[in-house]
Amino acid sequence: MHSWPTCVCHRWRNRRCGAGSDKARAGRWNKRCQNSGRYRALPDGALGARLLKEFMRHYEAHCGTRSRAYDGVEQTLRALSGDGVKLAVVSNKEGRFAREALAAHELLDLFDLLVSGDSLPVKKPDPLPIRHCMERLGVKPAHALMIGDSEIDVTAARNAGVAVWAVSYGYADGQVIRSAKPDRIIDNFAAITDALTRAKAKRPRPETTAVLE
Repeated sequence: MHSWPTCVCHRWRNRRCGAGSDKARAGRWNKRCQNSGRYRALPDGALGARLLKEFMRHYEAHCGTRSRAYDGVEQTLRALSGDGVKLAVVSNKEGRFAREALAAHELLDLFDLLVSGDSLPVKKPDPLPIRHCMERLGVKPAHALMIGDSEIDVTAARNAGVAVWAVSYGYADGQVIRSAKPDRIIDNFAAITDALTRAKAKRPRPETTAVLE
């Protein structure tokens, strides 16, 4: 990598799993959801509307209160911010919930921009949210890097014409994310700052950088 990408798009996600490593926790949580049928569609009619309303009320009241950021996320974001890297979030989550989750972990103020699922007419994997961020931050696609944890993130980055790294934990398990064929898979966020350090050694004055969710 000759020059550090000007825009790093980070998909940050809450964790709600038990004891163990990050990857093991995420894998167990996803498996429990699948086995319990939590991915099933809500029933039609009044019952479905009532259940959805109750869920949204509960989620808004408790969003981010029973979770914490993955290991190394906060340290990496603070290091990037301190080094002049612009940070932003691109999420399909509704804006009120995305802000609550980030604020609950004192991460919201680290980001220069938040593009949520209700910010634009379309969501990921449509390229518009990423392109919107690049335009707002003054970043060219050749200087952008998307960091995600799902096939949708990888597809969105490809559609937007930017490079994409994926974490081996989070929304999708390692095998699923590998099948999406990101440019690189990382096991810890520290890999981002390591890459920046190496890039700066090659180029003493790198271009401005940014991180999006």
